[in-house]
Amino acid sequence: MDPMKTCPSCRVAYADSVTFCPNDGAPLRPEDALEPGTIIRKKYRIISEIARGGMGVVYRARHLLWNEDAAIKLLLGVGADAGKQSASFLSEALVMRQFRHPNIVRVEDVDFTEDDKLFIVMEYVQGESLQQRMIRGPLRCEEVLELAVQACAGLSAAHQKGIIHRDIKPQNLLLAKGADGSDTLKIIDFGLAKVREDAGPGLTGATTSTTGIFMGTPEYASPEQAMGMRGDKLDARTDLYSLGLVMFEMLTGARPFAADTLLATLNQRVQSAPPEPRAARPDLNIPPGVSALVAKAMARERDSRYGSAEEMLGAIRAELDKLRGASSVETVVMEVHPASTPGTPTIKKSALPRIAAVIAVLAAAALIAWFVLHRPAPAPPTPRESATAPAPVPAAPTAPPTTLQPNVPETSEKPERSEKAEAPEKTEAPERPVIPAPASTMKVNPQDGLKYVWIPPGNFTMGCSPGDTDCDSDESPPHEVTIGKGFWMGQTEVTQETFQRVLGNNPSNVQGASLPVESVNWFRAHAYCNAVGMRLPTEAEWEYAARGGSSSLRYGIPGQTAWFRANSDGKTHDVAQKQPNAYGLYDLLGNVAEWTADWYAPYPSGSVSDPQGPAEGEYRILRGASCLGGIKVLRVSARAPRKPGNKTGYVGFRCAGN
Repeated sequence: MDPMKTCPSCRVAYADSVTFCPNDGAPLRPEDALEPGTIIRKKYRIISEIARGGMGVVYRARHLLWNEDAAIKLLLGVGADAGKQSASFLSEALVMRQFRHPNIVRVEDVDFTEDDKLFIVMEYVQGESLQQRMIRGPLRCEEVLELAVQACAGLSAAHQKGIIHRDIKPQNLLLAKGADGSDTLKIIDFGLAKVREDAGPGLTGATTSTTGIFMGTPEYASPEQAMGMRGDKLDARTDLYSLGLVMFEMLTGARPFAADTLLATLNQRVQSAPPEPRAARPDLNIPPGVSALVAKAMARERDSRYGSAEEMLGAIRAELDKLRGASSVETVVMEVHPASTPGTPTIKKSALPRIAAVIAVLAAAALIAWFVLHRPAPAPPTPRESATAPAPVPAAPTAPPTTLQPNVPETSEKPERSEKAEAPEKTEAPERPVIPAPASTMKVNPQDGLKYVWIPPGNFTMGCSPGDTDCDSDESPPHEVTIGKGFWMGQTEVTQETFQRVLGNNPSNVQGASLPVESVNWFRAHAYCNAVGMRLPTEAEWEYAARGGSSSLRYGIPGQTAWFRANSDGKTHDVAQKQPNAYGLYDLLGNVAEWTADWYAPYPSGSVSDPQGPAEGEYRILRGASCLGGIKVLRVSARAPRKPGNKTGYVGFRCAGN
């Protein structure tokens, strides 16, 4: 039966070739289309149609129980091939269901509509396809490599499960737009995927091809696909070839092969070696290493390509590091204001090599040290806080300023104020947490090998702690915060060994596998957490986890819980060497300051639930002190604004997850 179209007004059906209703001029809809507002399975409401192809149509829908958007792919099986199409459709759902990877679109459900039409429910991706992005012209070289890293990571996850995609092309690479404007690449459409015989129960033979039958998209097919190689003979290098073609197009704005017919396109693939991107577009100054990398991925002979997605991923990261290294020759040098004239740091660019930045940092440290040594004599230490009764809440906390004037010195903490003396460490009493750490709340993330601790939901007072006389104005007013959902929190700061393995480089000044990674800007911290399926914690989550159920200004004796100025010798130390807090989290108040997800802003005056900060801003927020911090910033409520691109100083991070 040929497909039909229906008029939405008069409901009369017409042949598929008719576009408008002859009676009332209304545009005709495919007979099998779902109208906006249609509810299927009593839980999905159709919002709009996203795309339509030969086998199916994709809709944006809303899950009525979860109140979340989803993408629904509906099968349009008709005619004699309906049974085969259903089997292929189910195979795609089965294959994609195996993945829980940030660079592969997640399948959440498969079901039948009330009139027995098969559909797949997938995560909804807000953004655009790579094909839509490339319409605007060639991408920047760094952007190409960043996207290729994510594509390789997704392909590696598929190949490790014995699954070959066989149809990598710009249309099947979606770019999910993050809150910070960054792109997360997600691979879709495993409808042509080939599954290895040893892939595991339920997958073997899920999709197959036959000798001499072409499977894929001609413009992005590998030579072995063009020659009709059997599906069971294809391997991961087929996907890497296609990715090489996509990278060529991203870099140059054109495909390496072009012909008038499908057969001619496939013949070119078999008979001709593709040009290098650098030769195709000499005007774009594509780096030789990047050009050679793409040429190797597109090698006509399989044995001349990268042997695995992991090998290609390593090569891409190496070129990305070279590119970033060349662009960071200009060093950011910060002018240090005297403590008596606080203000936003002035940032200047200099063409000096890195050693000039080191000298500037040492000079700043010397100036601060001189100032500390010449302060007035310390005042008598304040009485220790009670371990059994909560300290009184200040009667009139200082209101937040209308306009914030953040001061961000090199150590990432705020300047210490001369009118307040630093109490001797021996006067500090251990804090007794109100809530003990729950049992059996730890897991290892297989994507980075680090331990994560489950933090249960709850309420706490965020901001200046009761009795804390060292609070800055931006730590007030104290306000009630509800953390509505539990979350995972990294037990330690991300280590250098793990950062190197995931992102391919180590920017730290003091090197050591078990040391916390440092000298990391916000974007790199965000990229790491995203790559391992996590995220940066919000500022509220960070303080809630750091307090560990306590209302005190810190969770123990500083010398026993933190590496800071008094005991660090001016350098970082291996993670997890000090005592943890009540949730079993280490180094929250020392070693390196930690990035959070939020933009910097004044605190609200009332109670809030799950705050995430403003939608935009100039500064991100650092929490915790570094190994250079004094005891006055060694507090759970201390905040420090910093430009997200700034990576100087002992600044690191830990990840969180839902």
